[in-house]
Amino acid sequence: IEAEQSRVTAENSRVAAETVRANTEQSRVNAEDSRAKAESSRVTAEQARVSAESARATAEQSRVTAENSRVSAETARATAESSRATAEQQRETNTATAIANTNTATAAANEAAQSITDVEKPISEHIANLQARVEALESLVDNLGEATAKSISVYDTDGFKVGSYPLTVKGTGVPSATTIPEQAGVPAFVGQVYIDTDAKKVYVAADVQDISSWIAIN
Repeated sequence: IEAEQSRVTAENSRVAAETVRANTEQSRVNAEDSRAKAESSRVTAEQARVSAESARATAEQSRVTAENSRVSAETARATAESSRATAEQQRETNTATAIANTNTATAAANEAAQSITDVEKPISEHIANLQARVEALESLVDNLGEATAKSISVYDTDGFKVGSYPLTVKGTGVPSATTIPEQAGVPAFVGQVYIDTDAKKVYVAADVQDISSWIAIN
């Protein structure tokens, strides 16, 4: 009987010890599970931190790119402003030059007009005087023929001449090689008169350089 009781007591001790071991193992399993969960949370948190850092780096890169774009735009604006200021200065200079050139051209035109007026009046007076003298001679002589005085020749049909060129030439149109073929359109001497019978315009030779030497006086 005593031996059986000892066996039962020993078995109870063994069962109690096994229970303690099982409880300890369960605690260890629970602790391992908690550790695994904590590690998972740590990994998740680390991944979130890495993602946040990546987002921060991307945002920083975008900020740098935007700043570079702003600087480039500012540089382009400054360049455009400089070009505008230069163009404005050039425009003002050109305007001042144009005004000065206009004033100079106006003064030259006025001077040329005055010169033409100064030439036109004595020519008209000489023509009138010569015409009166020729008419007086013609009234005395039935056939005047040809008379020459120095460089002026008077013909009954060709009018007055300076040397071999008529004092007055006529044509239909502006002075040209076509309207004055015998002189290739160029004045023969200063003061020669050309009459455009089509446009009723009178030109006086201010020079003998070329066709542009003819100056319209009306």
